[in-house]
Amino acid sequence: PDSNNVSFVVVKQDLDRLIKVMSAFSRENSSFKVLLDMRQSENRVFLSSVANEIGQNSVEIDAEVKNFGLEELKTAYFLRSLDEAISHIDGDKLLIETKGNISATVIKDLSDPDYLHILMPVRRDV
Repeated sequence: PDSNNVSFVVVKQDLDRLIKVMSAFSRENSSFKVLLDMRQSENRVFLSSVANEIGQNSVEIDAEVKNFGLEELKTAYFLRSLDEAISHIDGDKLLIETKGNISATVIKDLSDPDYLHILMPVRRDV
């Protein structure tokens, strides 16, 4: 995307830790989704997942909001795609940018100006 309505920075280690916890729920299901929610009034990212056989998992991490032109962000990604995107980041922090709930998401390594990963959201059933 050329311009973004939402951009925020998260600590890679925090996001990576949460993805590992959610991976335990997925049981190698390649279509396992992670729901990502953010509200304009909060500097937090809320991640949740649902596994019918196991239950629901909800976690949150701090975020440094750079721009938030929406009232609320509600999107979803395949867990494996999100994990792959951040696994190649060497720096401590990553920048996440998107135009909205169903728009492509850009993930950047703040320590490497050449790193850019585009992540496509998936339909959110919940």
